[in-house]
Amino acid sequence: MNEPKGASVDPAIGLDESGSEEADIDTPTQGDLDTLRRVAGPLPWSAFLVAAVELCERFAYYGIAGPFQTWQSNSGCTRAWPIGGNWIDEFLPVCTSLPVAITHNAALGGLITAMIVIGLGTGGIKSNISPLIAEQIKVNKLSVKTLKSGERVIEDPARTIERVYMIFYLCINIGSLSPIATTELEKHVDFWAAYLLPACVFLISFTVAVIGRKYYVVRPPKGSVIPQAFKVIWIGLRNKGNLDAAKPSYQAAYGHGPHGIHWDDRFVEEMKRTLVGCKVFLYYPIYWVCYQQMLNNFISQAGTMELHGIPNDLMQNIDPLTIIIFIPICDRLLYPFLRKMGVPFKPVTRITTGFMLASASMVYAAIVQHLIYNRPPCYKFPKNCPASNDGELGNRSPCCDTNTGLPLYRVVRDFRKHYRDRWMYTGLAVASATAGVIFWLLYSRYNEKEEELNALEVPQAEDEKPVAANQISITGRGGTRS
Repeated sequence: MNEPKGASVDPAIGLDESGSEEADIDTPTQGDLDTLRRVAGPLPWSAFLVAAVELCERFAYYGIAGPFQTWQSNSGCTRAWPIGGNWIDEFLPVCTSLPVAITHNAALGGLITAMIVIGLGTGGIKSNISPLIAEQIKVNKLSVKTLKSGERVIEDPARTIERVYMIFYLCINIGSLSPIATTELEKHVDFWAAYLLPACVFLISFTVAVIGRKYYVVRPPKGSVIPQAFKVIWIGLRNKGNLDAAKPSYQAAYGHGPHGIHWDDRFVEEMKRTLVGCKVFLYYPIYWVCYQQMLNNFISQAGTMELHGIPNDLMQNIDPLTIIIFIPICDRLLYPFLRKMGVPFKPVTRITTGFMLASASMVYAAIVQHLIYNRPPCYKFPKNCPASNDGELGNRSPCCDTNTGLPLYRVVRDFRKHYRDRWMYTGLAVASATAGVIFWLLYSRYNEKEEELNALEVPQAEDEKPVAANQISITGRGGTRS
């Protein structure tokens, strides 16, 4: 594929499965599609720059979130929970947590201001960073490559996108380990030091984003597609759910003019694919209810057990640690092995497996809770008992591991419930397993349509070129994943 007009050559590093520097490339035949192994292509440096930006941003986000609740509890000024999601102005908590600010009653005002700016920063970063890393992958066609070993393989853009998002997700979870450092700074130094570290790391993120701007590939803004999407859906509803009726070619075949239609046939096909994804996402809240137990109820449950000097807050760090370990294993060993054995682990199968693993973790949590209720000295009233029930903290970790055994595309959703009833975990286990079975029965057919859905290539704009970081639009970029 040609380089974007006006762009310099973006070097790609050899993070692929080909092991080939110079390879013969041609379009695969049907026989090639049926027999050849599929591999990911090389990733450009710009993708790693974006991943580094996200790592630092997540480090700042989670790093400041760790001591944030304690700061509010100890300040005596407020009991308000954070209402923002991201920290774009890290220096506000630093400045307002200094002793001179607290003694002059500036802490509360600084906290409120910081949270407002945090909320504004969320939309600016999170709505752009995920699509931006996908846009760095320029190749969008299947091609046959001959490796240096002589093996002919298919370089699949879908595998490349899969790999770049696994690396992206890996960076997110590396950054999420920052509370380990910031809580120690809070304990041994003070709050201002705990906030200063995320602020400095966020400056690194900003610096990398600015310095690397000449390497980024960003599709030029074309306006929001939301009005057009609603028009396509409306036309489909008026034609008994037939979205093809919104295609210009369909309208022309029935003698209708292009009045009010400002899209092409491809846009309608992309809308059909998007609606398939929306149906899949309907089941995610059930998974998220299970997942969120690890961030609240599991920590409370661990607090009723024998800790042996290990803080029960450590439970929330098992999630990123597990993901950091398993992403390279899945990417480099498990998935290639399954493909080599002729067992492709396709998206619907992965999501179904995720539901089942979440169900298994809830079963394990219910068993642990049952054992807690039957152990002295607290029995069924661990929260009202000063002692810890006779249970080891290490018995809790497999539940966190199982709940994160398969990364899914995640949408943050808060869910809180009192931990005392073991039947809550049992109910969640049944709900997750049931959702997984229903999900498989309804959507397993899409595994067979994966190639068809991935065949929609992203068109290359004639004026596409690298764009400075401060020119990135929040809306209206070409087809990307969120």
